[in-house]
Amino acid sequence: MHKEGNYKDEFDVSKTSKKRTGINFETEQSVNTESVHSVVGRRLTLVNPDVSEQEISSALVDPNTQIFQQALMSSTRSSQARSTLSEVQSRHNDILAIERKITELAQMFNELGVMVELQEFQINPISKKAEDTRDNMAQGLAQVTRATKLAAALRRKKWWCFSIILLIIIIIVVIVVVTQVVNKKTGSNNGS
Repeated sequence: MHKEGNYKDEFDVSKTSKKRTGINFETEQSVNTESVHSVVGRRLTLVNPDVSEQEISSALVDPNTQIFQQALMSSTRSSQARSTLSEVQSRHNDILAIERKITELAQMFNELGVMVELQEFQINPISKKAEDTRDNMAQGLAQVTRATKLAAALRRKKWWCFSIILLIIIIIVVIVVVTQVVNKKTGSNNGS
């Protein structure tokens, strides 16, 4: 349970953390894309040393590029080249699929960040109500404690009042009895 009730601070930290994660993710994605491009470029250069930068760029964009097939057709080691081609294409397609998934994940992180920011307007009033409720509960507890003390004092005062009234009644009864006894004695002394 939060002692201070600083839900807004926790929300801000969470939002900042998500933004930082998104930025780190985009940086990693950029580094990964550059790495994939350099690997594909090296492989294309191995297959065809005369490959141009434009052909490398088109191979990166379109996984079904014919550069590898064209280079293999001119090669004499066709069976080995075909297996190498299929392996390279498979890896390239896998890398492109991973890159698409990473891009989708980065987009989801960005959407999540936007959703968190949109939810902030709903969370702020809730946080304020929670803080108000905590304050009201503290005030209520103080009032209940005070009421308990006042009730105990009231009970003590009732017992004191009851005791004083009982004492007064006893004194009155004693006075009446003594007066009656004295009157009887003085009446019997007068009559004798």
